[in-house]
Amino acid sequence: MQLNLQTRRQTSQRAFSLMEMLFAVALLSLITSAAFVVVSGLRESTLRQNLSRDVATLNNAVRVYEANGGNLEGVKEFDEVLGQLKKTSSNAESIAGIRGSFVDSRLDWETVSTDGIRRAVWEPSERRFVFKNSGKGVTKFHLNDKLGGVNYGSEERNVAFKLATSDGWVWDYLSNPKETEIEAPEDFDLDAGMEFSAVPLEGGPLQPPVFSMSGGEYAKTDFNLQVYLTNPNPSGSSTIRYTVSGGSWQIYDGTAIDVSPDTSIEAYSSGNSPMWQDSAQVFEVYREVSDNMDVAIAFSKPAYTFKELGGSMVGVTGTSHLAPPGVLQVFTDSQIALAPQDDDDDGGSGSSIVAVAYIGGREVNDLNLVNGQAILEVTEADFGTESSLWIGAKAASTIDPTVAAKAEHVIHVAPETLITPEVVERERPDGQQVYGEHFVEIVLDTASGQIPAGAEIYYTTDGTDPGDVSGAPTAAGIKTYTGPFLVAQPEGVPIRARVYGPDGKKQWFQTSSGGEIVWPLLNEVEFTVEVSETPPGGGESQSSNP
Repeated sequence: MQLNLQTRRQTSQRAFSLMEMLFAVALLSLITSAAFVVVSGLRESTLRQNLSRDVATLNNAVRVYEANGGNLEGVKEFDEVLGQLKKTSSNAESIAGIRGSFVDSRLDWETVSTDGIRRAVWEPSERRFVFKNSGKGVTKFHLNDKLGGVNYGSEERNVAFKLATSDGWVWDYLSNPKETEIEAPEDFDLDAGMEFSAVPLEGGPLQPPVFSMSGGEYAKTDFNLQVYLTNPNPSGSSTIRYTVSGGSWQIYDGTAIDVSPDTSIEAYSSGNSPMWQDSAQVFEVYREVSDNMDVAIAFSKPAYTFKELGGSMVGVTGTSHLAPPGVLQVFTDSQIALAPQDDDDDGGSGSSIVAVAYIGGREVNDLNLVNGQAILEVTEADFGTESSLWIGAKAASTIDPTVAAKAEHVIHVAPETLITPEVVERERPDGQQVYGEHFVEIVLDTASGQIPAGAEIYYTTDGTDPGDVSGAPTAAGIKTYTGPFLVAQPEGVPIRARVYGPDGKKQWFQTSSGGEIVWPLLNEVEFTVEVSETPPGGGESQSSNP
């Protein structure tokens, strides 16, 4: 029983090691990044699908508009097209078809002109909306209630059939002025049977093309892929149009589309007559399977002080590297890649990871990976005179060089405020006392260990502040303090001093606040003069206070 209690007591005192905590932080960062990418991709996919559906609907509205007498000849911009679709007919009394507008008058849109973003643009040569990645176009359609009361005007539409206006017929009808007798051929048999072939009715919405290979991730060795498109609609009803990675639209000719990694294909069925409505656009993306290795670089915090990075401090013997080292972590889908390598020449199938780190301008080839982890030591010397340090790393399997990954990380210098100097007057070395002359010393608390080696003191004797811009002095009359000095200082004018960081690294430090000393004006000094006299006949001395 005593043994069990002791075991429980020892177990309860265990805690996470630094390596375990850094590993957990790196793993959580990767999971968060992956989740962000998935959510971002889902949102982008939804916006893309909504725009595709809206454009398909508008293209159908354009075809119906033209079938009912609308005219878009000479229209070059998308906003002009949408304005035409919002108009009503001025000759509605003679039109048998649609007489009002073809889209909701509240229809509004958001535009973009920056290249690289998918947008819908009007293609005058095809008289339809298409998708491009350049030029002014629409990225999103929505309804704006403020546009509901806007009058977009009317237009006269030239339709093929008009309602009758001059007689009682439904259509305007002109009788044949001459009746002609038509005689049937002698061998014509009214009782003979007749065969009829089925004629499919034309018109209606089209189905989108079918891809021979669905989008998704494919192995590197599978590329380049050969993708075919199939038209599921009645023969002669439509033509397949497609675009590769946002390029120009093409008519599909039945041959294979050569697909490299990260290629997207967008396609739709385009009606060959106004009676067929264009299909919705379908979209597939083909990506290469990501490497089954990942690399992460983790540090305990994003910025470190000069002292934490092992910078030399006045009053401190040697250097003391207080910042915990960074960790390079290699992740693989299989632990086989992390197993020790078989160094024997016996044909063993061991595997290992070779990792290289780049710390500023220093290349580190001798990284010792233990269970996929290696230590990254960083010092202030790696920063040079910069305030940020780039750290890169790459790793690869010695068995399969294609299994590789790399990572980048940046750490910074945390500015540290320097301590305030003390400006004091000392006794002159020659022991003399001369009115208006002062022997001055500027003192720093070097025992605190807070002063970096090479720190500099600047002072002024004209009463101005030495100044501070990016850790450097700015005053015109500044002097560098090298030791106690004798100065003829006017009364009421202070001597002011500040401490600055070492040359080349001043921007790493926050300049100290100012220390100063000032000698008051003579008429501001209060003093007492005692005059001793022995009046005739004796008595006490008298004092006067001028």
